[in-house]
Amino acid sequence: MEEESSQNQGGITPTPQQTNPSPPMPGTEAPAVGVSQTPQTSVMGTVNPNKGGRGKIFIWVILGLVILLILAASAYFLGSGKVPELISPKTETTQESAPPNEEFSETITSEPQVVEGTEDWLTYKKEGQFSFKYPLEGEIKEYDDGSIVVSQWGPTQKEGTEFYDGLSMSFRAFDPEGKTLKETADEKYLQLKEVFETTQPVVASVAGESGYAFRVQGYVRGDYYYVAINESLYLEIIDATKDPTNAGFTTTSEKILMTVTLGP
Repeated sequence: MEEESSQNQGGITPTPQQTNPSPPMPGTEAPAVGVSQTPQTSVMGTVNPNKGGRGKIFIWVILGLVILLILAASAYFLGSGKVPELISPKTETTQESAPPNEEFSETITSEPQVVEGTEDWLTYKKEGQFSFKYPLEGEIKEYDDGSIVVSQWGPTQKEGTEFYDGLSMSFRAFDPEGKTLKETADEKYLQLKEVFETTQPVVASVAGESGYAFRVQGYVRGDYYYVAINESLYLEIIDATKDPTNAGFTTTSEKILMTVTLGP
């Protein structure tokens, strides 16, 4: 008995008498069952309340409840597969326009241009495909692959040699076999690029329609043009004109190109 009395005098808080627990203050949580909470004590063994801390505890409790509600709502939506409209807003989609002359619903028909200096020229017409005008001095030849060539020798051109002086333009309508106009131009470009210096295809106006064009440079020089007559028929134009003496053949080929029309 004497030992117990001496321990109590050493500052150890005596075991409080069991009383009915009072309900927790508003804004505070009740102590968890089975968890021992040791109150702060003074030297005399009485409870020293944390003055001014109730407001802070109340704020933390509210924040904790809000976080729990957010987590619970997120878990519900993720688990059920439902997503609020604010998270996944509806968006409108627009159809992108197709590249030039790659898709058609009808045959293209272009009106012939009035080109100065071509009033008395002759007209070549391939029914349902294309037509063009050419000078009286020009010669027309048709080949087995369907090419139509208009040519005129220059003053220095010699028979039995390679072509190096004069007017030379070929026209050929062909089936693209399912390829787009750009794919067709790119394919020809890659073939020629293996042998000659060739510029990359660019969008160009041919017969008043959007097409593609590129140039083979160097000694073997030529301008290649591709345009669609309709969805199953394309037109290839090769301008291989050479004018070393400035006799006007380059100007003539440009005028011929301006007179090209497509369709019926």
